[in-house]
Amino acid sequence: MERNKLVLDLNKNKEFNYIYKLTEEQIFSKLVNLEQLTFEVTDACNLNCKYCGYGSLYSTHEKRENIFMDFEMAKKIIDYLYNIWSVHPGITSPRKIIFGFYGGEPLLNMPLIKQIVNYLESLQPIPDTIFRYNMTSNAVLLDKYQDYLAEKQFDILISLDGDEWGNSYRTDHAGNASFKRVFRNIQSLKEHYPEYFNKHITFNSVLHNRNETQAVRKFIFDNFEKYPSISELNNFGIIDTQKETFEEIEIFDTLALFSSGRIQRESVPKGFCCYEVRHDDECMGIPCEISSHVLVNFWGTVISKVSLINNGEDRRYIGTDDWGYTGNIGIQLESWSENNL
Repeated sequence: MERNKLVLDLNKNKEFNYIYKLTEEQIFSKLVNLEQLTFEVTDACNLNCKYCGYGSLYSTHEKRENIFMDFEMAKKIIDYLYNIWSVHPGITSPRKIIFGFYGGEPLLNMPLIKQIVNYLESLQPIPDTIFRYNMTSNAVLLDKYQDYLAEKQFDILISLDGDEWGNSYRTDHAGNASFKRVFRNIQSLKEHYPEYFNKHITFNSVLHNRNETQAVRKFIFDNFEKYPSISELNNFGIIDTQKETFEEIEIFDTLALFSSGRIQRESVPKGFCCYEVRHDDECMGIPCEISSHVLVNFWGTVISKVSLINNGEDRRYIGTDDWGYTGNIGIQLESWSENNL
């Protein structure tokens, strides 16, 4: 995967590399005493959270292709491990093995989850061994499956970033807010299965610029009598245009964004044009030309929604009246795009 390649490249630059070699016996012991087996039942998701590690904010992930795992793949690994567990007792008593379900949003593939659980329950019980189930969910479909999840005593980690504003980055693919539906679903589960809710439901909140730790903790405790775990945004692999702040300019009578830095062209989202700016030879800080790439006298980058260079040409000169500043600074590309449709 691209992320793994980046990590390996970073490690190569370190003075020391630490490699831990596992023996065959150690690997087998890990399988015998496996604590959790997690199935990525789908990479599809019914939300399009702005900060999602698989979304447009990051470059270090594989493309999500709405793939759904099939039962035969899951059965093969279960059968392989079950045969090991049946013969070899664990080092703990009882041995608890958790079957985790991950996505995407795992509830989108609930038929497979039910198949796996039914199959596990059909197997001959292994002495001194207990099977348990867990998942991480955005709770959009929680109301649809709450009866089954409560019956099977699933441990569920629910993603909720606090109140409606704090949760506003968690939208569906049409840009609609998910908070009201999710909040209603969680309330329903708490009302219908209070004992199960108290024992098996936990929360995780992502910290960002629309919430803060104390407010998130207070909101979730006031409503659900639980304190969430708090996660910070991952800064690794953020696309240049997502972490860069821009200044709004008017160039050739067109609104655009300007950065004094060089932006990687592949990080610019589809639908935008990216140009590099050359300054004057006298180094007076005067922009004099845009083109696809500037080697000498580089002055910055311009991103626009429309083409600023005529077809068949590779550059365009900037006159004294062609460039101006609107006064809007500290702008991020995504929010600027939404406000200038």
